Amino acid sequence: MSVVEIHLSNHLTASDSPSDITPALQRAVKALHDQGGGKLYFPSGVFHLRAETAREIALSISNHDSGFKYVGIELYNLHDVALIGDDTTLLIHDRLIPIFAKGCSGLSISGLRIDWPQPFYGQAIVESAQPGEIIAYLDQTLPWYAMNGRLMFTGEGWQAPLEHVFAFEHKSRRPLAGAHDNLGAGWFHQWQTDAFSADHIRLRGNFPVAPQT
Repeated sequence: MSVVEIHLSNHLTASDSPSDITPALQRAVKALHDQGGGKLYFPSGVFHLRAETAREIALSISNHDSGFKYVGIELYNLHDVALIGDDTTLLIHDRLIPIFAKGCSGLSISGLRIDWPQPFYGQAIVESAQPGEIIAYLDQTLPWYAMNGRLMFTGEGWQAPLEHVFAFEHKSRRPLAGAHDNLGAGWFHQWQTDAFSADHIRLRGNFPVAPQT
């Protein structure tokens, strides 16, 4: 039995552009389902996926916030499927899940780079760690502001409070041993954050594990 080959470039129309290939990708994935699977080829280059043109579906994801999610590539009950890029980069905008697969087996992905123009996390450098207080440098790579004892992050089409802090070793860049989530201080409502200066934050609480400075 021959393997069906589907090329994303064949599903691009005059109204599509690299700045948003979400509709074209949905058409190509539908063709993949209509054929019962196969290989989906992506052209070389940088392409963008956006939530405003994606499908929104209800998902229940373990260890995650369940609910309606925007999804770029949906794969259901397909077997021996390959997504093949040619030095292809997919840039994901907004709170969109790049790939969702259910009931699939033998799924392979190659030649595809999935990235976000803006990260969903901030990286702070601890400058002072005292009992009950941590001061750290945090730039505006991921924009933030302080409000009512909480640190708020903003992105493309979303806003969310700081709820988790993870500590890493400087040299190895591995998680700090014994630090657990939030340096052992419990859930986010058990500690507070505020702006110490324009590019520094202050965390206050009972932190059993002190981060490295």
